[in-house]
Amino acid sequence: LRTVIIISDDQIKTDVVNVGSVVTVYNETRKIETVYAIVGATEADPLNGKISDHSPIGAALIGHRVNDNVTVETPGGTMQIAILGISK
Repeated sequence: LRTVIIISDDQIKTDVVNVGSVVTVYNETRKIETVYAIVGATEADPLNGKISDHSPIGAALIGHRVNDNVTVETPGGTMQIAILGISK
């Protein structure tokens, strides 16, 4: 707990994907739109749309902006994802 950093809501920026971001993406490979909340590893709940910043998709999205196209390497293969929106 000594290294815990508390991030307040006003510190979450919506111009770039980071932990705390809610990201709307279009999976060009699977042809579906999905909303992910990027969370820390202990909060991850993929069935409810909360993915870890260390997961393949979460890690690939970090640092990207709206309209970026991101290539994600997953255990199931490579997929292309377009970022449609970022919110908090």
